[in-house]
Amino acid sequence: MQNTQIIEQLKEVFTPIAAKIGQGAEFGWEIVIRQQYVEAFIGLGQLILGIIFLVGTFFIVKKAIKECNDANANAFDWMMVGVISAIFGGSFGLFFLISGFHTAITHFINPEYYAIQFFLNLVQ
Repeated sequence: MQNTQIIEQLKEVFTPIAAKIGQGAEFGWEIVIRQQYVEAFIGLGQLILGIIFLVGTFFIVKKAIKECNDANANAFDWMMVGVISAIFGGSFGLFFLISGFHTAITHFINPEYYAIQFFLNLVQ
């Protein structure tokens, strides 16, 4: 496909969007781009929360293992604390870590893509 054909197709797609937005299209574009950076910082917050969950889970499991090896402690109770913490803390931590990393990286690297996606969703 040639560049002129691509430009014509893009004009056909964006004409209804421009008609719907009207005079504030340029101002709206800047706001939507800023919103993508806000989404990226929210993703960064999720990433940090995931790291906190994983570090906290590590220390809880480490404490549970130490208490299980202690002769005076009730080993089964500490074993259950360690297993439950590892399952839930690890799962939540990994979820927040992966989803936050994905959101932060994609929105920081290419906010224009998500801004265009926002405007395309207005037409539908």
